[in-house]
Amino acid sequence: MMKEISLTTSQVASSSEELLASAEESTAATNQVADSITEVASSVEVQGENTEESAKGITEITTGISRIANNASAVAESSVETTKQAMEGNENIQSVV
Repeated sequence: MMKEISLTTSQVASSSEELLASAEESTAATNQVADSITEVASSVEVQGENTEESAKGITEITTGISRIANNASAVAESSVETTKQAMEGNENIQSVV
């Protein structure tokens, strides 16, 4: 009976060591997963910031294009007015001649 108890105790000790080793492996794997999740979260945050900066840049470009379009329109109107005045001036010169 003592031998059986001793054998059972040895088996329990051996199983405990195996469980401890498995627990340590699980802890290491869990830590690796946690590290990976942290890295992914950091990457997502950086991508979010980059997306926000890109959106701001696009807004600025759109504003610039709008200003250019307004300026082009103003130049076109000035060109039309200049052409009218040149034609009137030419008519006046023809009248004088």
